[in-house]
Amino acid sequence: ARKNQLRLTILDRTPIAIDPVFIDPDYLQVIPTVTIRYDEKSTTQTSEALIALVKTALINYNRDNLNKFKKRLRFSRLSRALDNVDTAIFNTELKLSLQKRFVPDVNLSQQYILKFKNSITKSTLSSTQFTFMGYQAFFGDDGLGKVTIFRFDSALQKVIIRDNMGTVDYDTGEVSIKGFQPTAFEGIEIKVDATPVNLDVVPTQETVIMIDSQAATISAVSEV
Repeated sequence: ARKNQLRLTILDRTPIAIDPVFIDPDYLQVIPTVTIRYDEKSTTQTSEALIALVKTALINYNRDNLNKFKKRLRFSRLSRALDNVDTAIFNTELKLSLQKRFVPDVNLSQQYILKFKNSITKSTLSSTQFTFMGYQAFFGDDGLGKVTIFRFDSALQKVIIRDNMGTVDYDTGEVSIKGFQPTAFEGIEIKVDATPVNLDVVPTQETVIMIDSQAATISAVSEV
């Protein structure tokens, strides 16, 4: 309703041939895992302080380079920004995970389509926890294009609950989950992760890429 109201307002002020179209942003979260290696003799910063600086650098990179339509995440630029956090850092190991989020209906079995819109690596699909068929469960994939649901047994071994809960197109990054009705889920939404094939994360026209610095895993290793 709000979009239509804005459209009508703009129509009154634009030439007849122009029909404004509002696009809803399709958010793609990026979750970094960062390990910095540094020379402790070359800095007065503690490892905790360096980790805090890395987190700030992620926040700044997201603000200055992403969080807008058509903004690509360039892996080399992000890695360089983290390297420049402190002169004592001589190496930064950076890994990225893509994440889509959705709120399932606990009262109705439904299909959910998650579009990463980047090629994803086989056998890397994962998720936050939800309750399914009485078990604390998670999403995965079999590496052959099928979505699975699994749980962990007492020995922390994976036990497949459903071996065909949908499909994964690894080239396009589209995940289709069918007939899904959890009875509960962790937090306010289910988060589904996958590892991208390429280092750079590329948006489509309606995609907004965002780095979730709060979810980032950051560690600092001192090397003398």
